[in-house]
Amino acid sequence: MTTYGDRSEATPEELREQIIDNIDKDNWKGCVGSAKCCTLFQLSHELDEFEQEIYEAHHGFKSDKVGIEYAHVCNKLDKETGKCTIYDNRPRICRNFYCNASKAREKIHTLLKLEIEEKGKFDAEQFDIHKWLSEIGEGKDKKDKASSVESENSE
Repeated sequence: MTTYGDRSEATPEELREQIIDNIDKDNWKGCVGSAKCCTLFQLSHELDEFEQEIYEAHHGFKSDKVGIEYAHVCNKLDKETGKCTIYDNRPRICRNFYCNASKAREKIHTLLKLEIEEKGKFDAEQFDIHKWLSEIGEGKDKKDKASSVESENSE
């Protein structure tokens, strides 16, 4: 399993299938309803000088803050649908949750939609997820094009 972010994991093959399943959607944000944003929370704690010394002795490197991850199922999560029951009014910690797997799916989806517009077709058999993951990871020209499309879509 490959990690595509702090909390969201998916194999390239899983990402590929998820993107193919959603290729007909416009402005898809990459969310597949895993509810990871409703089940994991990370809080930061700034370390005082004494705690920094303990941290360095234990981990072998310095840090002035530590992230503490909590596994907790939010009581606003509908466990049957996997959807947030207060999505439009969810708290900031939920709004700020960054799901790299969703971001990767969204970027690849956006790039594929641009390619489909140019070529006029989509061939799922020829869809090479590793090529796309490489492209979004290396910051090629298409990534810049996708980012500009994403920012236009969010306005």
